[in-house]
Amino acid sequence: MSYASEKNNNVAFGNFYRHVMGPRASTQSRMNLLFQGAFSDLSSRYTAMGNIFFLTCFYSIIFPFGFFYASAVFVVQYWTDKFCLLRNWTMTPRVGTQTTAFSQIFFGITLMIYALMSSYYISSIPYDNACEANNLVNEEYLEAKTATVSIGGIFSQVPISIPDNSKTYYFCDEDMKTFNPLAFLTEPSTQRDREWMNSDQEKITSIYDWVAASLIVICIIMVFNRTIITPILRFFLGIIQAGWTSKFNNI
Repeated sequence: MSYASEKNNNVAFGNFYRHVMGPRASTQSRMNLLFQGAFSDLSSRYTAMGNIFFLTCFYSIIFPFGFFYASAVFVVQYWTDKFCLLRNWTMTPRVGTQTTAFSQIFFGITLMIYALMSSYYISSIPYDNACEANNLVNEEYLEAKTATVSIGGIFSQVPISIPDNSKTYYFCDEDMKTFNPLAFLTEPSTQRDREWMNSDQEKITSIYDWVAASLIVICIIMVFNRTIITPILRFFLGIIQAGWTSKFNNI
């Protein structure tokens, strides 16, 4: 909502200044100030996109349709930013590549968290915290019983019956994020004395574990290279980044 309100306010005030206040300015300098565009901040654009991308990846397993919402938001942001860049925003001071480089690291870390959280969510299926035991239900529970339920303030009796040869279940925590010690990777062996995964779930969880481990290694190498290796090489080897300035920047 803040992003949309910011867009609307910039467009509304910009039109008001240019079409109402500008022609009625008392001096030329005052009119030039009123005809300037709105100020834009590149870092805020990266922040807005990064927030949406992070939340989409974090909850993608339990809400996969969020990718469609995020893609729609990115399309709207692209066209609105393009319109404001060409029609509404003023020229901003020159900035370097630090914001873009930091955003690349952030997006890489987001993908790493996406794979890691997906592994945790998949390993917790079916989210009922119930593990099957080897023994059968006692005979005293097999006889038919009744339970009292309330629907709309009206109480009624509901029959309950347990079939023969039914197995018992016991409570087991299926959320590996709460294990002590923490299960960093959700390998099937980390279930310990609890067994709730089926064979297909164990295979998918193992695949996500390997992907998460690979992304973690890649992110560590990328951050280590940008923060330590590259500055050391520039210090000892004297690496100079070539650049040029267009004549348009002097306007």
